[in-house]
Amino acid sequence: MTYFVVELTFPIYSIKELDVYQVASSMPLPSPSSIVGAVGAAMGRTGLCKGSECLEAARRAVKIARPAATGYLTKSPVVLRRIRKILEEKQLPSDLGEFVSFSDAMSREYVLTTSLKVLIIGELKSEVLYLIDRIGDSESLASVVSVRRYDRAERCNGGVNVAVVRDVARGGSFTLVKMLDEAGRPRMYALPVVRTTGDVYMPSTIKTDRGVLCVEDIKFPEGYGW
Repeated sequence: MTYFVVELTFPIYSIKELDVYQVASSMPLPSPSSIVGAVGAAMGRTGLCKGSECLEAARRAVKIARPAATGYLTKSPVVLRRIRKILEEKQLPSDLGEFVSFSDAMSREYVLTTSLKVLIIGELKSEVLYLIDRIGDSESLASVVSVRRYDRAERCNGGVNVAVVRDVARGGSFTLVKMLDEAGRPRMYALPVVRTTGDVYMPSTIKTDRGVLCVEDIKFPEGYGW
């Protein structure tokens, strides 16, 4: 199995929490499904697949996709105004009055951070991962700083600093969030971040009952199913 460390920068990103309505609060870190979706979109740009086939192609290629907590982040609410129908229904407003009816305002949370690292385990080409251009909603534009590939991980000690399913967490400090896994199934995850004053989150570590592997400064559990 091959390990990839993808480092990204964002102006902002938003990954909507499940089961929220209208006010779209964001998860602190991207969900596994959002990372797999970004990989699928990148595979489509390379011509490896077309349309909805790309999501299934990404799910076959990616065994594990998890965000790592390597720095501070903060969340901030915004009022987002979006022009509807243009993309969805391929329409343009005919006059100013219709332009107003196309416009829609919504409350949303965005995450601000300097950079984000993502661990991807699977069989992919580095060139595909360089084409990731967003993770999250349509405003969550991402820039790939680097993609580093490793054929093996080293054994190490301590807690892990990647998102793991709740049943694997045995201690440490973490934030519980309901997210979709790599296959699109809802599960409870422990995120290796804790909220401090305001909406500032600092990185933390999670204890598990498994062996720990390291790739660079990313620590994750041994085996699968985490």
